[in-house]
Amino acid sequence: VSIGGNLGVVEETGMRTTRLRDDTGRLIILSNGDIGQVINYSRGPYRVVVDAAVTADTTMDAMTRVAEATGKRLAQDGSPLTNVALRGVTGMNAASVTYRIDAEVPSEHRLVAEPQLREALRQTLRDLGVPLT
Repeated sequence: VSIGGNLGVVEETGMRTTRLRDDTGRLIILSNGDIGQVINYSRGPYRVVVDAAVTADTTMDAMTRVAEATGKRLAQDGSPLTNVALRGVTGMNAASVTYRIDAEVPSEHRLVAEPQLREALRQTLRDLGVPLT
């Protein structure tokens, strides 16, 4: 969960406090009266988003093929990442176009998912001859 900017796993919920354990092992104790918003990451899949800046002459069709090939690569590697898809252009300039690619992953794998998607995307771009900028 994420509570007031603190991200961690709920270890205990009491009458007055809630205890979270963050990724580094720190115990965070929050007063229940101070909790205004809770984001629960354990409900449903977690979406991982990666932006890739490629040369300006790279087409949307080429990036669609990259996304599909990245999804196949991840599936062959036994990755928990699924539903890899190109979402479109998020930025551009004279030299490059930035495309957004995302995927779904079960929440328990969310911490390793983004680096895994980035590496598979990098390898696929290299294999298909699409240069990064």
